[in-house]
Amino acid sequence: MADASGKAVLIGVENNRMTIQTITDQRLLQTNFNPWHPDLSEEPICKRYATATSYLEQHNEVTLANMVEVLKKTHQDSMTVYSNIYDLKNKTIYTYSRLHFDKPIEARIPDIFQYGNCMIQLSELEADSEAWKTCRPRALATHLEGYIVDQHSGIPVPYANIGIEQKKYWDTE
Repeated sequence: MADASGKAVLIGVENNRMTIQTITDQRLLQTNFNPWHPDLSEEPICKRYATATSYLEQHNEVTLANMVEVLKKTHQDSMTVYSNIYDLKNKTIYTYSRLHFDKPIEARIPDIFQYGNCMIQLSELEADSEAWKTCRPRALATHLEGYIVDQHSGIPVPYANIGIEQKKYWDTE
């Protein structure tokens, strides 16, 4: 998990217990190899982990160019369909399809959240990085604020819930 301030944590399981590791610098490289304890996996230690670590030790400035270089160096032609770089401070996601590192699909996170759940092919986004805008916009959310109080005493009711009639919690409209 990470936020726009650069603070991040890795949540993992070690010896059947949930463990949290705080990230002290302002970069988090999420991959499909275990960056926390590669030795915990039954599979051989991934060479890509060493490659990424070595590159980041030599080029420790957090830039989009350096992150793209890590992706280039660790890309597996037969297995990597796409790679993402999340710039949480600028609220932007860069998606790189296969080896197309010169042409990222850029999406601003606030813009994406304006639209409902929608499936779009990566090839459509490569042709038009704003193809997701063809999705139906989400209905605007209603913001409720206040207290639920006992009508006789005026004391707040502990653990009260609010529901909307004929609305399931998983409805998106």
